[in-house]
Amino acid sequence: MDDFEFEDGEALNPQMEILKHSKDEIKFVLSKCPLYLANALRRVMIAEVPTMAIDFVEIQENSSVLHDEFIAHRLGLIPLVSDNSDQFNYSRDCDCEAFCPKCSVKFKLDFQNTDSFECKMVTSLHLQNETDCDDYIDRDRCASVIPVDYREYNAETNIDDNYDPIVLVKLGPGQRLKFTALAKKGISKEHAKWQPVSAIGFQPDPIIEIDQEEAMNLTMEQKQRFVDSCATKVFKLENGLIQVENPRRYNYAGDCLTVAKEEFEMPNLVRIREAPDRFIVTVESIGSLKPEDIVTRAFDILEDKLKTLERGLKKHES
Repeated sequence: MDDFEFEDGEALNPQMEILKHSKDEIKFVLSKCPLYLANALRRVMIAEVPTMAIDFVEIQENSSVLHDEFIAHRLGLIPLVSDNSDQFNYSRDCDCEAFCPKCSVKFKLDFQNTDSFECKMVTSLHLQNETDCDDYIDRDRCASVIPVDYREYNAETNIDDNYDPIVLVKLGPGQRLKFTALAKKGISKEHAKWQPVSAIGFQPDPIIEIDQEEAMNLTMEQKQRFVDSCATKVFKLENGLIQVENPRRYNYAGDCLTVAKEEFEMPNLVRIREAPDRFIVTVESIGSLKPEDIVTRAFDILEDKLKTLERGLKKHES
């Protein structure tokens, strides 16, 4: 992000320190950043990072126990790979009359249970991307939009019969489900099916200090009791001293404060403060976007918003 300024004129240049990174989760410390900007970033990650989701369903045949609207709703909640969502147009901004490969992706499903005795599951793996066009750029972009389950199932580590995809409906003997669906670009401000995250954890970075002079008045049993009072293992007992080992594990439950104040009658034994410009953020992706992409795209969107606001203020002042 470009530099902005605090009210006192000090330059604002947010920095990130990644604490944990996996396929579906990223945990980082956002520092040199005021609360209002960190919270704005959280809200953008939830509500304004665009993804692809099924938005229109034309059902040709449905003899299952679920009615058409319920099937359409379940289809919309299947996460789709949205790595190239920024290359699609919003339907409202596209030049086409209804839909085209530049703003939508076509899926088809035709499944009939021919077994006379057993029920069959229709899952996200049965959805087939059927987008066809002459332009190879449009074709390749649309071909990248597939159910997240399909990508995971085809990964080398997951080719087995034990993989459980998302179940759409269960068909009894002789039942059939056939439909055509269109996936479009959107944000979760419009509908939750476009939300790229399942959860975002957000808390100030804790600053924890132990008054060692007060701690000298405790017995070894009391010191151990204080260390054990924190379920997240923030403290440790080393050479008879209470040490702060993992301050960022503190979850603000306050159990250690309660023990110090009520059991030991030492309210000043431990002091816990919230860093005013440092926040621990945990982002869990649903799989449609990589967690690091969610964060970087949210930064870009937030920066564009701030620049738009800045231009508007300058125009108003002039």
